[in-house]
Order: sequence, then structure tokens, then C-alpha cells
Amino acid sequence: MGLITVAAMAVSMALLLMGSTTLASITFTLCSMLLPDSVAIALSAIVGIVGLMLYLTDTRLSNIVSKPDKPRVLMAQTSENLKLVSETPSLHTAQRPVPCLRNPVLSTAYAYLKHAPAPPTTKYVLKSQDGALFQVDVLLPSTPWSKARQSHKANQPFGVLLIYPGIGGHSKDPPPRDMTRQGYEMGFITCIINHRGQGTVPLCTPKTTTWGETSDMEATVKFLKAEFDLPIIACGFSMGGNIVCKYMGSVNEDRTSPLYHVVAGAFCFSNPLFVRIGYEQVKRGKSFLQQMAHKRVLLNAKSAYKSAVESVQKHPVTKKLMDSESIWDFDETQYRELHKESNFDEAIDRASGGYYLKNVKRPLLMMASQDDPCLDGSDEFAQLMQEACEKSPSTICCITTYGGHTGWYQQVVWNSKSKSDRYKSLCCRIVEEMGPQMFDIAKN
Repeated sequence: MGLITVAAMAVSMALLLMGSTTLASITFTLCSMLLPDSVAIALSAIVGIVGLMLYLTDTRLSNIVSKPDKPRVLMAQTSENLKLVSETPSLHTAQRPVPCLRNPVLSTAYAYLKHAPAPPTTKYVLKSQDGALFQVDVLLPSTPWSKARQSHKANQPFGVLLIYPGIGGHSKDPPPRDMTRQGYEMGFITCIINHRGQGTVPLCTPKTTTWGETSDMEATVKFLKAEFDLPIIACGFSMGGNIVCKYMGSVNEDRTSPLYHVVAGAFCFSNPLFVRIGYEQVKRGKSFLQQMAHKRVLLNAKSAYKSAVESVQKHPVTKKLMDSESIWDFDETQYRELHKESNFDEAIDRASGGYYLKNVKRPLLMMASQDDPCLDGSDEFAQLMQEACEKSPSTICCITTYGGHTGWYQQVVWNSKSKSDRYKSLCCRIVEEMGPQMFDIAKN
């Protein structure tokens, strides 16, 4: 009888791992009837807690036993692309995620836990074309906050790494903060664009940073060009990735602009390519953690209004925005009420970076994960990425099996002597390997 009960318990746990919570409950109920009350209660508590955790995290057996997988690279077979990819080892290395970070939501959450300490940056306040003020944080490689700089062979910075965070992002968000540290150790001047209303500059106009708002990046590039006159590499996460992508295919390719090809290359991580794809994926997210993650995104979008100037807080549209129950409702209100767009679908299409890829002539790497809770990891999305490469021979698309949304921290180096190695995501490693090559291309 004991062996049968143990076997039934094992089957129950296996069903839980495979996501069959109903069958697991039936199996567990049957085997509990064969046990003494005290033992049944104890085991019920254990299995109940495990089952609840697996349900909330949407964990499946495939998430635990899945094999390491190499990133899938899509690109036009040009000599420039082949050289960039061949000299970027991380694009050929199989990911080996630890079990707890194979879950896409947990991988995304880990990206926002404890990471590299915030560097002591210099703050600048810039003005956009529509009069909005926003903050940028600049870190010079000579700032003595890390010993890694001492081993760098160059005495002078050889370029600028411009970082654009995701929705409601700022310089203290872990992914851009880790990238700032990476740029510092490579000898870059690093600059992070804070979204409007973030940092120490309150929101002074009702318009926050939106998906297609490239004017803030344009003002930042002008500032960096005047201040340092060095080649610039841009790096965007999520919404920031979409803005960078659109900028690369619009302002950066405008031959009449003084900013023509000032940005030598770019990296876009977890860029939805077409914003409506992100909306559709968010609507499909049914698990508890997915819903919590999407609520967090909405809170980030609303956070700019909490510290806004009084005139913005009293603006009639502000209340509508704060009452939004989803990120697409929030964005639709902004576009209709503040940007005066009568057709939201058309407006969001014009804001999508994917529509500007055909104009991109500078190197651009886009990376997305198949398990991203905010993107569509299906074969259809991979086909869109393939079409993006066909439209723009300068674009390289990388699709990974794991990574979540702006995560890619699966290969955690817990015991590394170098503290910075503990915070290096796949994003940081790719920028470390490919960034200098982009600068070389720009110089030639």
C-alpha cells in the first residue's frame, strides 16, 4: 500500500510540472485517502504549496528539462554582416540557463532584481522639440568608480554608448544600469536617456515618452555630438529599442540633417518590431505572473505623472491616463487626446520601428526571445524578423529560445572574482563583442 501511495504522489507531482493541475488534484485526492490524516495533511500542504508556485509562475516540465540552445541568427549574407557575426562568440554559444530562470516571467523579473551598483553620473537637462524637458545621465570613463578601467589599454574614450530604457525607464533601472557599467569598462562615454518625468526632472508637459517619440533621442544625439564629437552606438531596451530602431531608419538616414549617420550602429533588445504585436501578446497573457508583469508596465507608464508639475497634474487628460486599466488604453488615450490622432491603429503603426527598417544603412542588431511574455515568439514573428533582414541588408536579427523580456541573465556567474561578470547579461556580452566592430565600420 505504501509503494502505491508513493507512486501516486510521484504521478501527482509530475502532472503538476506538466501543467495538468486538474488531473494532479484528482490523483492527489485519491492517494490521500490511503494515508493517515496527519500524514495526508502534511503532504497536502507540501503539494499544495508546490502546485501553487508552479501555477503562479506558469512553470512546465519543459521549462526545467529543456536543453541548451544556440541563438538563431537571421541576416543578409553580406561580407560586413558575416564579419560582425563571426567575431561575436556569444551569437554562436548555446545558452545554459539555470532552471529557475528558464521561466520567461522569472527571467524578466530577475533582470530587475539586485544588479550592478548605480554609477555616479553627471546629470544634464535637455529640451525636446515640443518643449518637454528630460534628463540624461553621462558617465565618463575617467570616473574612478571601478578598477576595471585601470586595465583598459586606451587612455581616451573611443566613442559614446547611448542607452534608451523601456517604458517609464530611467538610469537606475537594472538592465540599462548594467549596460552602463559594461560601456564604462570598455572605455565608452555612456549616456542614458531618462524617459520624460523620470530622474530629477518633473514632467512639464502632459506628453510622456511614447513608442514613436524620437525627438528626445534626436536632442540627445545633438548634445553628444556638440559635447564630445565622437561616434555613437545606440542601445535600446523594449520601448527604447523601438525608438532606437525608428530613429535609425528616419533621422539617422536623413541626408539633409546634420545628424546624418552620426549614430554609427545600434542594438535593439526585446523590440516588438511592430507595436501591435506587443499589445496582442499582452492581451493573451493569462498566468498570474504575466498579469502582474503587465500591471507593472502600466504603473511604470503612469509613474511620470506622480511627480509632474501642478499644471500637468491638473490637466483634464491626466485623470483619464491615470484611470487606464491597460497599457494599450493608456497609449490610446495619449495618442487620441494629446497627439490628436483620430486613428490609433494607424498612429501606432507609424510609431513602430519595423516600418523604418528598409531605410537603415548602418549596422543594426535586433534580439528577441521566443519566450518573451511581451512578444509573440511564434514562427510568424520569426518570419517578420526574416523579412526585416530582407528589407535592410544592414540588419542582423537574433532569436533566442530563452531570455524573457530584456532578461537574458540565464548564465549567472555566482562565484566570479570579477563582480561585473555577475551582472553581464547576454545583451552586455554582445555589445562588448560587437560594439567595437561597429565603431571600426564607422571609421572606415
